[in-house]
Amino acid sequence: MELTFDTVDNVHVCRLAGRLEAAVSDDFRAALEQVTQQCPGAIVLDMEGVGFIGSACLGALVNFQKKLSDEQTLAISGLSVPIHKMFVVATFDKIFKIAGTADEGVALLKGA
Repeated sequence: MELTFDTVDNVHVCRLAGRLEAAVSDDFRAALEQVTQQCPGAIVLDMEGVGFIGSACLGALVNFQKKLSDEQTLAISGLSVPIHKMFVVATFDKIFKIAGTADEGVALLKGA
C-alpha cells in the first residue's frame, strides 16, 4: 500500500495505491489517521490505484469518516468498477461522497 499527498485548489488529495487487504489493514488505519491529523479541511481520497479492498479496510474507511472533524469534508474518487459496485451493494454510496476522478472530487468539495 502506498499513500501520497497533493494539494489542488486548497483541497488535500490523498492518493492510495495497492491492494487494501487484511495484511495491510493496520498500515491502512495508520495512514488514515495520518490523513486525519495532517489534512484540515477538504480531503479527496483518490483510490484510482487500488485494485482490491477487503472488509477490514472497508471498516477502517467507515471509521475514518466518523473521525473527521466538523471542519473536514471527504470525497472518495477513482473507484474501479468492481469496488464501486461493492460500495453500492454495501450502501457506502450513501455514506461517502463519490466522484469519478480526483479532479471531480476536488470540484465536488469546493462546491460544498
